[in-house]
Formats: sequence, C-alpha cells, structure tokens
Amino acid sequence: MSGWVLVVAEGQASVLPGMLAEQAFKTLLGPPTRDTMELVRRERPDAILIDCVPPMVSLLDFCRLVKSDLYVAETPVVMVTADPNCRRQAMTAGADDFMTPPFDAHILPTRLRALMRFKQTIDAATLREVPVREAGDVALVPHILIVEDDELARDRLVAHIEAASWRASDVGDADACLAMALGGDVDLIIVSLDLSRDASGHGAFELVTRLRGTAETRLL
Repeated sequence: MSGWVLVVAEGQASVLPGMLAEQAFKTLLGPPTRDTMELVRRERPDAILIDCVPPMVSLLDFCRLVKSDLYVAETPVVMVTADPNCRRQAMTAGADDFMTPPFDAHILPTRLRALMRFKQTIDAATLREVPVREAGDVALVPHILIVEDDELARDRLVAHIEAASWRASDVGDADACLAMALGGDVDLIIVSLDLSRDASGHGAFELVTRLRGTAETRLL
C-alpha cells in the first residue's frame, strides 16, 4: 500500500480515487464539509487531494480549514483543476501543490509520494530533540534547499520548513542549485517538477540526474 489519500470533491463524479487505486493507494472520497474535516482530524490521511470543479468556493474554503488547523496543518494538500487561473487561488488557500489535467497517470502518484516523504521527515524531526551549539552559533538543524521558480509556491514551502525550525534556502534554477549543493551545506533538496527548462533545455529531471551523477551530491 502506497499510503492513504482523502479525495475531496463536490458530488461523486471524481475520477481521482480510481486513478490512485490503480497505483496501490487507499482512497476515500468525501465532500468539502465539516464532517469530512472531522474525519481528517480523526483518521489523519497521508495526503489530501482536492478535485476542483466550478464552483470552487467550498473546496478552497476546505483547504483553508485544513491549513488553519494546527493538528493537521502539515498534511499535504494537492489541488487538481483544469482552470490554470486557479493556481494562485489554490496556493493562497494554503495548498502545497497544484496540478492541471490532463497529466500522465504516474505523475500524480509520484508527487503525492514525494509530499508524503517530506511530511514523514518533518514529523520525525519534531519528535526528537535537536542539539544546538553555544548561544549565538547556528543551530545544528537540517538545511533544506528548495528549487522552484514559482515565487508563491517557493515561499509556501519555505514557510512550512521554517515552521518546523529547520533551515531553508531557495533557488530558481538548476545551476544555482548545483552550486549550493556542491558547497556541502545542504542536507535535502526539493526540486519542483514544474521547474522551467533552462537555455540548454534542462528541467527538473535533468537536474536530478546531474545531482545523482556527481560524487559530491550523489547521497543527498
């Protein structure tokens, strides 16, 4: 089992539960209501997928409700909509990621698993004491590098990381990422799959290949 995902949608027409079930996810479909929010607090899904179809007001409100609840605020929320103009609304509502269909059937599960792994890392960090040096020195906490050229999405990730008392840095392109990674003061790199390609045609997947193919960054 890949984890369990709550799909939030108006009505019962969403195709997302079936798509995720094919990838070994446990899924549950629910409306954007208080009862569903109580289920989130009680059952603690690994991620929440919001299938946005007009009207989207209640769906955006549900996202805000999750992100304003300290008990479940770190649960990854991904919003899916065919309306590209919805992206800023989704991010403003607190969504951790955004996808516009149609997309490859493997892309959505891959992004969900990445968000789940990140949440597990954050959860593990908050359960243990982090040693610190003498007063005035930098805390011995993990340093996370975010590679994302969307400013709004980048700021949201930084906010989540810093809320967990981790260090966060952000860059907007592959070359800057490689330069920082080679500097040695990076413990984890988060690369956006939507990263724009550079002048050489390199995007997110090429960046990961370069990181894996370089001895100094292979183990990040």
